[in-house]
Amino acid sequence: TLIVHDVCLIGDLLAKALNDEGDITVVGRATSPEDALEYLKDHEVDVLLVNILLPEQGALNLTKIAAKKYERTKLIVTGLLESKTAIL
Repeated sequence: TLIVHDVCLIGDLLAKALNDEGDITVVGRATSPEDALEYLKDHEVDVLLVNILLPEQGALNLTKIAAKKYERTKLIVTGLLESKTAIL
């Protein structure tokens, strides 16, 4: 699993929680879509865990590129949006 989150503390907490599961291994962390794509060039990753709130629609752009270039990688987009009209 490669975690892509722009807030280092949250990314670190996610990595610890996932690694503690035992059957999940976090192989890397990136704080930007650009860093994630650089990592993916040289490493095979089973799961890409992306924060939806990356700046400048970064999550959308990253997932579009990753879905085309790295078809074997599963994409999981997480995050919380503050909205009174959000569907839960």
